[in-house]
Amino acid sequence: MILSHKHQFLFIKTEKTAGTSFEIGLSKFCGKEDIITPVSKKDERYRKSLGFTSARNYRLKPSGKPYTPLFKPLSKQKREALKKQGFYNHISAKELQPKIATSTWDNYFKFCFERNPFDKFVSWYFWCKGPEKYGSPLEFIKDGKAQEIRGRQLYQINGETAVDKVYKYEELSSALADLTERLELPEPLAMPPKQTKGGIRPKKAHYRDLLGSEERKLLEELFSWELQTFNYQF
Repeated sequence: MILSHKHQFLFIKTEKTAGTSFEIGLSKFCGKEDIITPVSKKDERYRKSLGFTSARNYRLKPSGKPYTPLFKPLSKQKREALKKQGFYNHISAKELQPKIATSTWDNYFKFCFERNPFDKFVSWYFWCKGPEKYGSPLEFIKDGKAQEIRGRQLYQINGETAVDKVYKYEELSSALADLTERLELPEPLAMPPKQTKGGIRPKKAHYRDLLGSEERKLLEELFSWELQTFNYQF
């Protein structure tokens, strides 16, 4: 998640939508007062190697105002504490709204990304080591793991979309161009040269090759809103 006062935007990070790579790309344009939540230790080192702004201002003082700590990898316990004390990686719009000024929420450009649910499911399946831990994609779904992918749960409040724009992962190039212009960035927004978290999903693992009719039906039921709202197809 990034809240930029410098360019007046709020980026809410959904899961399995290249969020970390996009976050690193955005951080290039962030200032000292902007809020950037921590990513993994490896990804923070990569962000630093590019000369981009690292995680900052994500904890809150007792007064409720953010302060800038030196970045340290967070334990699970500390990440849980941040849910109450500040801002964290995949914070939801519902959690975020009460923690920032009303004028900021109302006036800054709020956006996120969504992805074809079938494709996102396959990415999630490999990310969770599905083949090793659960076996087939069908068993993975039946075990309830597909429901754990957080997308609209992060950018909706009480069932209503709370951001100004939901970009499609599949239309990344046009999204980058639109954001460059909309946010009045000094140079074109681009993804970092190296893909973060790459290599987990086999390159030839297309969802049409992995999902049969039963898996497709179950996923269509689980993600009916996304399929209808964004006109995604199998």
